[in-house]
Amino acid sequence: MKIIITESQNYILRRIQQLNDIVENEINLFKINENPILNHYWCKEYKSADNFFKEKCELSIHEFISQNWDFFHPEKSKSLDSFHFLNKLVEEKYGNYIRNMFVRKCQ
Repeated sequence: MKIIITESQNYILRRIQQLNDIVENEINLFKINENPILNHYWCKEYKSADNFFKEKCELSIHEFISQNWDFFHPEKSKSLDSFHFLNKLVEEKYGNYIRNMFVRKCQ
């Protein structure tokens, strides 16, 4: 059985991969930094793994939206306030990993 992916489905798959790439870049920026002063700042600034995850998630989604503004333009989508599905995608794929990474560096 041959699976046929439409152009629209392919577009969405590329956007999901783009979001994944942005999140992984945020993860790598934190992961590769071994500067104790900066690590201490991040640990003090975010105070918890949940706050850290929320910040990384929001930064990633903001970057994703800015790179795909036409896709999210108000004339094409009814509301710019509803990006819950993007948060859910990041949470499901990276939530535990990002939180655990914060805990390893900060405790």
